[in-house]
Amino acid sequence: MWGNAYPQNELMDDIENRSVFELMVYCYRARYSLAAVAQSLRAGDVEESQNQTEATKLLIQFIAARYRELLEVASGLLPSTDHSHRLVANLRGIVPHYHAAVILLSRLTENSPISPVIADPKAHVNSIMSLARQAYRHQGVDAMVRIAWPLLVVALETRDQPTRDWIVSRFHSMVGLSKNMERTEDFLRNSAGPPEATSVAWADPRRWFRSGDGTPFIV
Repeated sequence: MWGNAYPQNELMDDIENRSVFELMVYCYRARYSLAAVAQSLRAGDVEESQNQTEATKLLIQFIAARYRELLEVASGLLPSTDHSHRLVANLRGIVPHYHAAVILLSRLTENSPISPVIADPKAHVNSIMSLARQAYRHQGVDAMVRIAWPLLVVALETRDQPTRDWIVSRFHSMVGLSKNMERTEDFLRNSAGPPEATSVAWADPRRWFRSGDGTPFIV
């Protein structure tokens, strides 16, 4: 459509954000791979669980290595840095998905018959929450929609009640956007507490992730 007339500022923006959108694609691939791990664990297939876990572990390690610089930049963002640069908004909206994937892989394998994947969930929880609070400060509810899944992961992982309350409040502000958001908020407020969150919930999401009336949801 644009051809040679494509605006140069748009071209520079595309180049600046190319890598972070690649990171987003890999994070979605990791989430899909994590679902395969959960399915194999639920089926009790030890060999398939080992294969899926190893593949997912390698994928997450690849993400960490290939996008190390982006992950480091995201960890160093100051709360006062606004979203005038699209890259900043994208880092806050995409990097939390990487940290959520690490947490989930660790939890899925902790009680499985295969070798557990050792990670420090607390560090990844802190990274998600730091970026989430920054994003909310500068972009409000719109930014929370992008990181709904990482926020759900943190809500089930953390034992810090103020953190859970903050997340529930964010989902409450999103209930008008979709039934999934409404059901997630209901689930977090009425059905789930931190003691119930671990490998059991993530290994069988179809049974666990239901609102108070039994309706399943996905974010």
